[in-house]
Amino acid sequence: MATTIIQDYVLFVNGRILSATESGLEGRATFAESMFIHNGIITAIGPQDELSKTYQCDGVTTYDLGQKTVLPSFIDGHMHLLLTGQALQKLPLVDSRSFEELREKLRSYAKANPDVPRILANGWMQVLTPNGVTAAMLDDIDPRPIFIDALDHHSMWCSSAALAELGIAGMADPEGGKIHRDDQGNPSGLLSENAALSIGWTHLSSVASKEDFKNYMAAALEAYTASGYAGIIEMAMDEIAWDTLIDMYAEHPDLPMRIAAYWLIRPAETEAAHISQVKRAIELSQKFNKESTPKLRIVGIKIIVDGVTESCTAYLSEPYANSQVAAPIWTREQLDPVVKTAVAGGLQIALHAIGDAAVSSAVQTLELNAQPGGRHRIEHLELVSPEDAKRLGELGITASIQPIHADPYLLRDWSRLLNEHQRSRGYAWHGKGAYKMVVVDGQIITGQNPASAHGVGVALATTAIGL
Repeated sequence: MATTIIQDYVLFVNGRILSATESGLEGRATFAESMFIHNGIITAIGPQDELSKTYQCDGVTTYDLGQKTVLPSFIDGHMHLLLTGQALQKLPLVDSRSFEELREKLRSYAKANPDVPRILANGWMQVLTPNGVTAAMLDDIDPRPIFIDALDHHSMWCSSAALAELGIAGMADPEGGKIHRDDQGNPSGLLSENAALSIGWTHLSSVASKEDFKNYMAAALEAYTASGYAGIIEMAMDEIAWDTLIDMYAEHPDLPMRIAAYWLIRPAETEAAHISQVKRAIELSQKFNKESTPKLRIVGIKIIVDGVTESCTAYLSEPYANSQVAAPIWTREQLDPVVKTAVAGGLQIALHAIGDAAVSSAVQTLELNAQPGGRHRIEHLELVSPEDAKRLGELGITASIQPIHADPYLLRDWSRLLNEHQRSRGYAWHGKGAYKMVVVDGQIITGQNPASAHGVGVALATTAIGL
């Protein structure tokens, strides 16, 4: 576990220390040679000669940076800590270029790991399986249960052994989710949306220990710390992850990471069940907040209004190019009382909305039930009408976007799934109708490395070209 050692007096010399920036793509950055820190607080930045003359004396530790660049730490504004830690332990499939290559990676991993009870993988992209997936497509690879998370984390692909382990043959679809079935009504191998969350992930959590969860989160925190992060915004907090974090921070109070979390509100059959979850989030926020526990706090709730484009579950105002029609996971009638209760309890609202119809619904419920200035946000906003893009700024709603999602490698299926005029409204970050309030904020995660060079490169490129 990474820790931070704070010495009383530290002088850094011979570096390139960012001291000032100008806004805009053409803005210039100013760098200084030296920096002095007292009790963990930066107290001076400037020329090396001046700071050395003032501060270099007995009791001051001096570090020669060797012309290395020093930047402020990063904050990931939208991430999933437990999922990230688990992904670090799973077989990555994201760079598979064909279905056969994906199968070969699974086969090689199974052969190299004969003692694991089940094969866990992540990063499957639906573009490799345009005609859908079934358990039979995995069954000849290995007899052990195979669970594969989609890259978007909204679907889980299971082998027959995995379906049997889940025991879902006679199970009804959960609220907000779907167990895909064959012509005989038997589970076919795909769990979508809340079925993946409440059935697949819940099962895998049940066979893991508390120590496993700690190890997953420690691995994620280690990766983020090594990549220069000092703060993260967790966007799907639940009881298991929260209890694990509480224990970890009790055991390691010097963990160098501040975590602000949004409590995930899961689809349920009744309004009362929804409100009960919100009240739990309010209760926790009153105990764990900026004043009482600034390093670990509950700041809001997260609701997943719709799915994702790649699975044709994003809620669009018109059918997909393949004629599929997706319904929202949360309707306006379900959203309004939940958002109203959370706002009354002092919580911020984060609404996952990818399709243009979902974004409209999210904007409407925030307009009706929340006041500007509440730091409420809509996540992803991949397809947005010009009218809703304008309303975001007017209503003070933060557009929380993830440039990594605009990587052309990840959008290979858009031409098949979306009409041309639908694609024209994708990622409207610049130009006419662009969002007035934007947070370019995170999920710079590719493969197994937070803040990878590839993820940062995509973020810079999409910002520079105005995608």
